[in-house]
Amino acid sequence: MKNKIFYLLTLVFFVAFTSCEQPAEPTGISFVTFEAPSKSYVLNEGSTFETEYKIYTATNVDSDITLDLNVSGSLPTANYSVPATVTIPAGTNEGTFSVTITENNLNKINGETLIIAFTSPDEFYSGDEELTIKVDVFCESQIAGSYAYSDGNGKAVTITAGATVNNFVVSRDNAFTGAYSIDIRDQCGSLTVTGGALPGLGVDIAGSGIVKPNGDIVLTYTAVGYFSDRTMTMVRQ
Repeated sequence: MKNKIFYLLTLVFFVAFTSCEQPAEPTGISFVTFEAPSKSYVLNEGSTFETEYKIYTATNVDSDITLDLNVSGSLPTANYSVPATVTIPAGTNEGTFSVTITENNLNKINGETLIIAFTSPDEFYSGDEELTIKVDVFCESQIAGSYAYSDGNGKAVTITAGATVNNFVVSRDNAFTGAYSIDIRDQCGSLTVTGGALPGLGVDIAGSGIVKPNGDIVLTYTAVGYFSDRTMTMVRQ
């Protein structure tokens, strides 16, 4: 009986000693982070867009915390306004700053990016410390109408609106006798072939083009197994 009591007391002592040796678990982490790592917007040509973003800490701060904001990316400096700092007021856990972006000759094909970063104070852990803003440009396309090919078979051709904005259907190409339609997308005067009748017949197609200042359209069109990079010029009627 004495041996059992001795073993029991030894076990209790060992457990208590081991527990004392373990470090105390933290009750929370002091971090600061953007509300989201990325945002995307589509701006109309010539328009100005303004919005707000937030930076958060895990808990309310005891005193004002001011963070320097650093800006990089492809968006030209003349096209945006970002404050130099953002402050998280004492007694709160969030700071707010405004960003203004103006569409003025931005890259209409690939868009632009604006990256905003900050440096955390020594006592804070950084979460998402970069905010990437992607800006694309919307141009309302006006290419629907009647055309005639100035090359190839020289036939009349029409372009009609597709199912979604800035997507269109070209009634035929300038090579085949049959009228095989071509689906295209117009992104601010830069055209991309997205589909058409030939793929339904097992023929792969591809192509790109431009809308010229006078409204004429030039496509470079490939129908695999028949021709490659064929020029198709549609003159507006």
